[in-house]
Amino acid sequence: MSAVLLVTSACGAEPGKTESFEAHLARLHYGVAVRQKDKPNRLILEGTLGGKRVLFWVDTGWGLTALDERAARGLKSAAELGVILEDPILGPITNGVVMEKLGFGNSEFLNQPASIRRLEMDSNKMDVDGVLGMDFLLRNHCLVDCGNGRLYFRGEELATDESSELDEHLRKLGYMEVPMRWDFGYVIETRINNQDVRLVVDTGAFNSVLDETQISRLSLKTEKVRNPETGTMVAQDIGGRAAGVGEIGVHRTRVSTPISLQIGSHSLTASRFVIVNLKSWGIGVPENGATTHGLLGEDLLITNGALINCSGKKIWFRLAKAKSR
Repeated sequence: MSAVLLVTSACGAEPGKTESFEAHLARLHYGVAVRQKDKPNRLILEGTLGGKRVLFWVDTGWGLTALDERAARGLKSAAELGVILEDPILGPITNGVVMEKLGFGNSEFLNQPASIRRLEMDSNKMDVDGVLGMDFLLRNHCLVDCGNGRLYFRGEELATDESSELDEHLRKLGYMEVPMRWDFGYVIETRINNQDVRLVVDTGAFNSVLDETQISRLSLKTEKVRNPETGTMVAQDIGGRAAGVGEIGVHRTRVSTPISLQIGSHSLTASRFVIVNLKSWGIGVPENGATTHGLLGEDLLITNGALINCSGKKIWFRLAKAKSR
């Protein structure tokens, strides 16, 4: 028994014709699942599991794929199925459950493992049945297209020449590549206010975030507002609350707009960051072995057309309009 992906649809491109990004991936035998239209700022996919409709959130900041307790009812573990599941990412699977047939569009994924969790934020149930974590994204060689709200996947890793061809095609389309490395998730090197900052690439974060310990180091100024209705003209921090899954809880936030943000050779301006104590998330905490300072969230990933190549350990940012071959 093994984790297998069956892609049932692909199309080719005629030689010499202008090739779109989608056609190029189809020629490389990638399958695709498209984001729900009513969730424009979240990569949520509608699929089927055991004949039932399910919603999955694609989260590059999440480790092991998870199912909500209700969605996992009736599913069995590898032991209950009487088999040994040798997973290429996780090794021998003994805990959690096995999703024997998980479907997205015209593609079907066989024997995908999942942990069981109560998917809640601040005691409120999340509006999804599961979360596709990095194990799923790596196992199925996924490309996460944040700008267009699509998840691409294929049954095996690209050959060296195919990978080089894809990289060159992206460059011609006006994308800039930035390497990722593993450290509490996939991390990229950035510069904020001319200081080095390491950010976790996290499609599960609504906003880009910096740990509050970075305020002084990065010379950040939190945004403030005066509220006459409170009877005082003293400026107060603009902020709110950030909720995490399960025991992470709810934490106070502030907002800051750095003077400069640079990713690779690309400079962004007026990019707002949420400031929060990330200790409960395990980020920026030296005793946890973490050396990261925050999260690169959906807001910047979407507006900059980010394309995350999970197994290729690269993230691409769209810098120009598509160019024809």
